[in-house]
Amino acid sequence: MGETQISQPERREQEPVILAQQEKPPEEAVSSPIDQSDAELARAATKVQASWRARAARMTSDELRRQKEQQEQQERESRERERQELAASRVQAHVRGRRDRKLSAQKREEMRARRE
Repeated sequence: MGETQISQPERREQEPVILAQQEKPPEEAVSSPIDQSDAELARAATKVQASWRARAARMTSDELRRQKEQQEQQERESRERERQELAASRVQAHVRGRRDRKLSAQKREEMRARRE
């Protein structure tokens, strides 16, 4: 008694919305030819197909944007690693140079001490 009956035209208007809200499109909703005998049903089916095509296009563009962002992030990380490695090698060269100069100074002192 509490149930309300939806008339046939109202049900047809709601079908595209219900189909468009589904996670994956039914194959017949996307690729099958539309029956043109019922103009209202054909219009609704066309809307469903257009909705799924637009959704697929958005998903594709979102996926491409995510891939581009991921690639840019990897490039930034790679550049940062290279910069850090270069800085580390400079520090190592500086330390080696100081150590070598210090050893050279010690050897010179030893040579002087031996001569005297």
